[in-house]
Amino acid sequence: FDRFNSRIDRIYRLGGSSVGWPYGRIIAASYPQVEKVVYLRTSPSYSIEHRGQHFFDRILYADAGFFDLFDFPVIAGDVRTALADPYMLVLSDAEAVKLFGAGTVEGTGDAAATSTGTTPGVGRQTGAGAAGRGGAAAVTVAAAQAVGQTLRLGDDRFPCKVAAVVHVPDQSHIRFDALLSFATLRSVNPAWHDREMSTGWLDLNVVTYVLLRPGTDAAAFAASIRNLPQERAGDVLKQLGSPYTL
Repeated sequence: FDRFNSRIDRIYRLGGSSVGWPYGRIIAASYPQVEKVVYLRTSPSYSIEHRGQHFFDRILYADAGFFDLFDFPVIAGDVRTALADPYMLVLSDAEAVKLFGAGTVEGTGDAAATSTGTTPGVGRQTGAGAAGRGGAAAVTVAAAQAVGQTLRLGDDRFPCKVAAVVHVPDQSHIRFDALLSFATLRSVNPAWHDREMSTGWLDLNVVTYVLLRPGTDAAAFAASIRNLPQERAGDVLKQLGSPYTL
């Protein structure tokens, strides 16, 4: 799995699964051997509304630096800035075809999708599900249609702009129909977001990836952060009766 990522040998997931919120920020600020930290989260979940229909698909919240770690091939848009601001979306190619493929939107759009940030040596690829709905040409056209469009999410129907479309390889352990910028969480509820980042030591509901700098001893790094929860929040964890380590 994940061998399509050029940095795979330097990417590590904290805690093996999900961890508390503050640890990634602390590591990014305090450990020079870390090049970048990226957060992912699955909730709160929203339906995607498009042309009067609601789709309950897999949405992940992803940090702005997500594509600095993971080489998902770009079909349309600019992934370098796609998740930088609140209410920004990146669709999978299959999702773009479902929402914007032939027969789903008026007009034909521009048949030549433009992309910035495509992984060198990979080029444009299409998943079996997307390609099965008309082939690579249909995916390209749907992706071009999707970028720049606004989709509404949830019961509140808050508008989100599609900034890019990417292919999700079958070999990826990260599966999604859409990525929603992590910055959206703070925009929706800044007090809750900031509280989690400051004191959510045992709110183990974010997945945190670390990109180590070249030449870093991964085992030594892991040992150096193992007791970080106890070092930074020992009194709180003691009150809660938790011996939590990373």
